[in-house]
Amino acid sequence: MNDELLKKNLFNNKNKSNEDESIDPLENISPEELSMLAKLYSGQENLSESKESKNFKSFIPEPGICFKTKNFRTNQKIFLNICQSAEINAPKDITEQELLKIIEQEDQQNAAFQFRVPMSLGEAHAELDNAGAGCTAFDICINPEFLQKIQKYPTFMGFLMSIVIEGLEEKYSIKIDKNCKLLKNKKFLGQIKEQYIRLKSKPLIAEVNNNNEINKNDSKPKAQNDTKSETPKYKIFREPQEGDLVEFLVAEIELPNIISANSLQLDIGEDRILLNTRSQVYFLDIFLPYCLKQNECGAQFDKKTKILTITMPVSD
Repeated sequence: MNDELLKKNLFNNKNKSNEDESIDPLENISPEELSMLAKLYSGQENLSESKESKNFKSFIPEPGICFKTKNFRTNQKIFLNICQSAEINAPKDITEQELLKIIEQEDQQNAAFQFRVPMSLGEAHAELDNAGAGCTAFDICINPEFLQKIQKYPTFMGFLMSIVIEGLEEKYSIKIDKNCKLLKNKKFLGQIKEQYIRLKSKPLIAEVNNNNEINKNDSKPKAQNDTKSETPKYKIFREPQEGDLVEFLVAEIELPNIISANSLQLDIGEDRILLNTRSQVYFLDIFLPYCLKQNECGAQFDKKTKILTITMPVSD
């Protein structure tokens, strides 16, 4: 983002009316820090895809809250419908203080791995505002619990809106005014559109034993961690290591108490790694700031080093 005063201008406090309500959520976040982190999220959300694909599931979002802004180039009004659906995963539950610490990190790429907001950016649709003038609306769907959280904590709301605006600008090559107004009497503008999320695929874990023989195991992921399992140590690398283009990610997860790949339950989503064990020794749930080519992902467990290596090609 190029605005020098993003933290002060993300929500406009000027020209209040009976229809609009505005807030100033980013008092303690520098615009440079927020911009760097938001750029890592741009274009990486669960974007709505063609309903003809068998790899996608359709759902109808429910209304939430609505923001009004404008297109800088055309001066046309833009409405951002922040919708909700349980089909969208909730992000990791952190406090405002923890979010501020993540944003303030020098290594912003590492920060993006620590807190990821799952969402679906719907397609633009033409609508009419209250005055009958043409406008554009975008539907952004998030988890209902996170919707409640952003309404309670301004820092999370400001963080979400920065990601949303950055993603829309990247996807549609437009310039959106960051001075958004929260409409207190409107939950949604226009008609709710059907959206699509990618279905999870089931990766194959190859096991390498001491004789370099390879055995294969179909993993069956668990949805959640029911016990207090240990979080394993892990590292995630990108290739190539420099430049804007990322071709694939490699995750190395240390599992010293695992004997065989047969006890591992691994699921790789569009932007998520979910790892559990049948013995419930380990549990790992990571959101990634990239869209993955799920069908091309692969995993290999080395019985000697006790390291699970996951190779994940990144979508263009």
